[in-house]
Amino acid sequence: MKNKLILAVLGAAALGIPRAEAACYGSRLQAGSTYTFRINDAGVGNATTLLSVNRGRLEVEEVGAASPAEFVQIPLTVPPKASRIILMVDIRCLDTSPVSCGEATVDVLNADGNTVLPAVTVANVHEELVFDVHP
Repeated sequence: MKNKLILAVLGAAALGIPRAEAACYGSRLQAGSTYTFRINDAGVGNATTLLSVNRGRLEVEEVGAASPAEFVQIPLTVPPKASRIILMVDIRCLDTSPVSCGEATVDVLNADGNTVLPAVTVANVHEELVFDVHP
């Protein structure tokens, strides 16, 4: 299994596939609380996937897509056993040049609709926003 992973990483590097970037935020989300992840598209569209890490296992919580210049809201009640929440944002590009890619702004809102964290602008083709969960 490890050899296959190394081969896949080397193959992606040889083909010039852009690497994923992850940004970890010091602010913790509360287990059992409800949050809304609002992704505003400022370009040509995006796709999002919301994942949780529960007892070392990666679980898909929700997926969404925003059309150009629109937004998608993904509600999530943080699972009680989650240690991290990962929001993957994939920006659509018009061609293979990263210059022709759009960008998106991510807001995290609590159950009252108040902003929990400062807005984050995503301009990479694929970016992962990682949030720690506090029990």
